[in-house]
Amino acid sequence: MSAEPQPVSSAPAGSPPVTDAGAPPPADPRYGEEYFHGRGTERSMQAPFDRMHFDRFCAKLAAAVPIDPRWSVLDLGCAVGYLTYHFAERCAHATGVDHAEPALAFARKTYARPNVDFVHSNILAFQPTRRYDLILFVSLYEHLTREEQDRLFERMKGWLTPGGVLATHTITAHSWIGRRRTREKNLGTLDFSGDPTHTCAFTLAELEAHIASHGYVLRGEYRRYGSFVLRGTRLEKLFRWLRIPDRWRHELVLEVLAVHGLA
Repeated sequence: MSAEPQPVSSAPAGSPPVTDAGAPPPADPRYGEEYFHGRGTERSMQAPFDRMHFDRFCAKLAAAVPIDPRWSVLDLGCAVGYLTYHFAERCAHATGVDHAEPALAFARKTYARPNVDFVHSNILAFQPTRRYDLILFVSLYEHLTREEQDRLFERMKGWLTPGGVLATHTITAHSWIGRRRTREKNLGTLDFSGDPTHTCAFTLAELEAHIASHGYVLRGEYRRYGSFVLRGTRLEKLFRWLRIPDRWRHELVLEVLAVHGLA
C-alpha cells in the first residue's frame, strides 16, 4: 500500500457536488459546543477518558493491522481530532472530517500538525481528492440511519487504495447485555451510552452481516464482553474451549472493533 495520492473515481449519480474543500454544511444543533463539552464522556474536550479509550483502541488496531508509516489515513466523524492526531504521528498523512464546527475548532487548535488536515464537511457529502490506505469509521455507525450507512459503505470502497483497510468501532446495544444495561441505566436514550444523537442499534451478528453485504471481508475483530475491556483473542479462546456457541457469545458483546478489507 502506498500513501501517494491517487485519483478518485467520480461520485455516483445524484451525489451532492461537494468536495473536501466545498462549502461548509449547515450547523446541526444536536452537535453544538455543549455536546462536545460533555464531562465524563468519550466526546469530552477535556478528554482524559477519551484518550484512555482511544489509546486502547489504537493498540488493538495496531495489533490487528501493522501500520505502515507511508500510509494516508481518513478519520470520518473525527470530532475533536484526537484519533486523527494519533494516527498522524504514525503515518504520512491524516485527514479528519466532521460537520461540527465547535469540535473542529478545538481539533485545529489542539491537534494541529503539518501532516494533518481537518475538513469541515458532512461525511455523506464528502468527496476526497486522494485514496486512503486506512479509513477509520469509529463511534460513527450508531449516529447514522441504515440508508446513510449503506451509502457510505458503498462510497468508501472507492476511497480505499488497493489492499486498503477499513476499521470500524461501535457498541452493540441490541445484544442481551446491551439491552439489559440500557434498562438499568434508564437514561431515556436508544442505548446505554446516554447519547441522545444515536439513531441506530444492532447486535454483533447484524453488524457483521451488514458490513459483509457491501463486499467487505473481516480480517480481525476485538470484542468487549460486559465489564471486560477489549481482550481480543484471549477471551475468545476461552469461550471456544468452553464450547460456548457463537450466537450466545454475541449476546454478551457490548463493544466491537473490526478490521476489514475488500473482497
